Amino acid sequence: MSDRLLLERARGLRRGVTLVELLVVLAIMTVMAAVVGLAAPPIRHVDPDVATTRVAAARRVALSSGQPVSITVVSRERPYSVTAYPDGAVVADSALAVDRLAGVFDHRVVTAGTPSAP
Repeated sequence: MSDRLLLERARGLRRGVTLVELLVVLAIMTVMAAVVGLAAPPIRHVDPDVATTRVAAARRVALSSGQPVSITVVSRERPYSVTAYPDGAVVADSALAVDRLAGVFDHRVVTAGTPSAP
């Protein structure tokens, strides 16, 4: 009976993985992470421009005064309205890609800012 049990174990299903299989999977994942890392755009530091400064100033005024503040930001020769609320939220046209909570937007889109009546 013990010979039969050994034969069944030899032919039976393996349980777990070997170290070689684990290393192969790890190597494949490393290559995939490298490909994704090379495909991602580089992170660039962008200096604040006039529009960013104006949105930040409008947000500060709205926070301190307790009143909404509206400004106009010009992007691609077209004006867009930006409103800063007393709770710190900033709402703008979706073309500007403004983060509602941080008041920061995509600097590649915005080119200049102009004042607007509140």
